[in-house]
Amino acid sequence: MSDWKCDDKEWMKQRKKEWPQYRTNISEALVEVTDLSKEELNSLKSYFLTGDNNALETLYKLRSGLLLELWLHPSENTDTLKQVFHRHCEEKKSYSDMPAYRVNDRNTFYRIAKHRHNVPYKGVSRLNGREWVIDQVFMPQTLEEYIELEGESEREFHVRKFCMDPCYDWGDFLTRKERFDTDICVNKIDIWKSAVKLSFEQYKNEKGFVWFIEDLDTFLASTGEKHPKQIKLAQDIIDAINDPEMPQALRDRVEEIRTSQYSTE
Repeated sequence: MSDWKCDDKEWMKQRKKEWPQYRTNISEALVEVTDLSKEELNSLKSYFLTGDNNALETLYKLRSGLLLELWLHPSENTDTLKQVFHRHCEEKKSYSDMPAYRVNDRNTFYRIAKHRHNVPYKGVSRLNGREWVIDQVFMPQTLEEYIELEGESEREFHVRKFCMDPCYDWGDFLTRKERFDTDICVNKIDIWKSAVKLSFEQYKNEKGFVWFIEDLDTFLASTGEKHPKQIKLAQDIIDAINDPEMPQALRDRVEEIRTSQYSTE
């Protein structure tokens, strides 16, 4: 059965309503889309609304075509989207010398799928609610997958990135009042644990880690309204810190930070 429910009037009505939101967000995120001709934009719209295979040529010729196709596709099923991923990577070779799966596109997705900064967007989120499913298909899910994909020379960069970035993202997630439903940061517990196991001694005195523990404790002490995803994330973080497989130095540093009243000196 097609993922495009073209015979369903309500489904088509909703897709038509959403298209201007997608177009605005896509143009903000992917600069090359702003250079498309009217015909090429209509092609993308046709793919979004009906799955028109004639539009694939336009997608294959774009540098960020793979990310864009996953964004425009209606399916929420990761197996379906993995098939789209592999088909796009293979067929793009007939239209472009550029690789379909590029580090620049992964960086673009990672930047816009996190909601730490309150950037204007149309619809439900910057990726129109597709952050979670695209993350599962488009992005490596483990630290070693990142290193295997981008090279051993990038190991130190990724270890630091996933040791510290989640601390900033989680601290913000636990202290803000909106933008909870589609933020991918809540899915980064396991990759954070991997990075911490490898590098905590190196980064334990970073100010960002102190601020993160302060934000966590402020959230736990708060009696105000809390979103269910905030509550779950806080518990996941606590469980990760207390995991016996995590370095004892992590728990010692958390206690030290609390005793010092979150001093960064």
